[in-house]
Amino acid sequence: MKVRRIGISLTNKNKTIRFSDFINYLIPFNGERMGFEGGERFFLFHEDDVFFSGVVLSFKDQRRDCRARFQDGQFTIHTADILDDEKLIDFNFFVVKKSSLKGLYEYYHNSCSIHVLFALLRNKFNALKADKISNYIADNLALGREKAEAKGKKEYAGRLSTSILIDNRDIPTVLAEYAKVKKIEMLFDAQQFAVGHAVALQRSSREVKVSFNITDSEQSNIDRLTQGVVELAGNVGFKKGSVSTVDSDDIERTISILNCPKRLGECEFEDLAHRIDGLTVENFHENEILVELKREINEGEYRALFN
Repeated sequence: MKVRRIGISLTNKNKTIRFSDFINYLIPFNGERMGFEGGERFFLFHEDDVFFSGVVLSFKDQRRDCRARFQDGQFTIHTADILDDEKLIDFNFFVVKKSSLKGLYEYYHNSCSIHVLFALLRNKFNALKADKISNYIADNLALGREKAEAKGKKEYAGRLSTSILIDNRDIPTVLAEYAKVKKIEMLFDAQQFAVGHAVALQRSSREVKVSFNITDSEQSNIDRLTQGVVELAGNVGFKKGSVSTVDSDDIERTISILNCPKRLGECEFEDLAHRIDGLTVENFHENEILVELKREINEGEYRALFN
């Protein structure tokens, strides 16, 4: 299983609350639990002179594990109870360079989405902002509560915004990196998709989804296929789309036609899993994975992105 590195960006639009203030507010929440369907998540944060970093640990409620044993071309399914004091986990490490507020987030299938971490950071920033406004009001009641509140909100206006670093190259350039294009799916505004009998359905549908399954015989015509994608995406009413591809390692990947996340490296899950052995709340900030992510930001192929 592949672990992908996603480029992330934070923007502090609040001119009064510094990002360093936010980090100081956030770190005491280390180990805070957040429930989700099927388990709970722990968020651990750390700061050094250059980086804001951490890990998201997802502890699953699953109490039984299923595995397959293969022998002589046949398989047998075995199950085993998970011990009472143990839980299955997923882990996602991240590092943000404080000078640029850009960094890396590691993600693999079924682990915690970057958008969960983004939502937590925004919510905590809003909570800090609300505390600052409340304190401002309390310190300026002589102005009258209504006026103090208005001035407090103006003083602390601005929020923390979050985003994924996007690949700005054109569609043909991105798709040219892959060995095969298996499927193309595109979503259009129904009002703009006036084709044949589809006209009669416009009044009862807001969107039209079009799928193209690409045969093996067409794989030699990747350039023509990608040009077709470009032409369709240029139509009035195009909303979004995706392309199912296969890379040179025969791994299937889905690429967004709009706002495609920039690929900033990947590795095998097994290569990372052994590195978290013995990880605790006290030592997580020294983990080899965080050290490697920091080195990648400072010295790696894409280091210019993080400045």
